[in-house]
Amino acid sequence: MDENGTKGLMVMIMLLVTLLLVWKYGEDSQLPLSAPHMPPSLHPLAVLPSRLLSFSTDYAAILVPSILATEFVVGDDKGWTINFDYQAWAQGKEFHVGDTLVFKYKEGAHNVLKVNGTGFQQCAAPAGTEALISGSDVIPLALLGRKWYICGVAKHCEVENQKLFITVLPQTVSPAPSPISAAN
Repeated sequence: MDENGTKGLMVMIMLLVTLLLVWKYGEDSQLPLSAPHMPPSLHPLAVLPSRLLSFSTDYAAILVPSILATEFVVGDDKGWTINFDYQAWAQGKEFHVGDTLVFKYKEGAHNVLKVNGTGFQQCAAPAGTEALISGSDVIPLALLGRKWYICGVAKHCEVENQKLFITVLPQTVSPAPSPISAAN
């Protein structure tokens, strides 16, 4: 891990500790730095490591998928363009919830429209469909199922085959080994 990665990890740990303390003591309360009436072994700062471990294992399932997510540049180095077989490009790839699609193209030359299966077959977007036009459109894959995208410029979809169909699968995260099995 490089220096920036280490710094990022430290910031994330500090943020998690802060969130844990706010959760424990409330947003407006003062964190007790001394507690004469409390045995030292029960002081919140003394038990923080065990609480943090519990907190981190409880929420690892939330953090890990974002680390394992894949960013797919549609069409790879060709980008989002005409006369390219996007179904061949997608073949063999697995798209999962949490991944992102990035449509790269020259701004003004193309757009991206999210459509349904009928819109995909007919190369027509329903009325009110908002076109993505930035030239570097990022689409998070947040839900399972079939997804269809077309270019709505001129006849790029109908004649030039500028369209993509994918199926988004559930997240796949390998479960971490239990502490008991890891110790054996």
